[in-house]
Amino acid sequence: MKTHWKRLLVTLAAAIWVSAQAGIALGQQTQPRKPPVREPPRAQPAGQNYYDMYEPNLRQRLRRETCGRDELPNGANCVRMCKKGYIQITGSNPPRCRSIAPLPAGQLPGSVRKETGTPPQPPRMPAPPPAPPGKGPRPV
Repeated sequence: MKTHWKRLLVTLAAAIWVSAQAGIALGQQTQPRKPPVREPPRAQPAGQNYYDMYEPNLRQRLRRETCGRDELPNGANCVRMCKKGYIQITGSNPPRCRSIAPLPAGQLPGSVRKETGTPPQPPRMPAPPPAPPGKGPRPV
């Protein structure tokens, strides 16, 4: 009788183990994925204008300096004025310039360009005044 109970318990344990493994295997199966739904490209809305934009050169203003004639103050920075045909966008951070005329119909703007070229030179400090005459060694 002892062997009968042992066989029954071993068989019951094996059945539980097999069902647990089958449950794990079924839980790991991936569900077939649906292909993503592609939206048709949007047309340019009527009446909306796009403009060409760029970021002008920027330099940090020092404590005792002011901005040059071709620069505008913007917080702790001096920003170079926009090129001809462009206007400054107020309140933009970083400062940007946009074209006055919109792009042709159907043409979308590219990424915002950075102005190339040399950064603006800071204003020069005034030269110290020359020494007054009468000081120094006497000529022989």
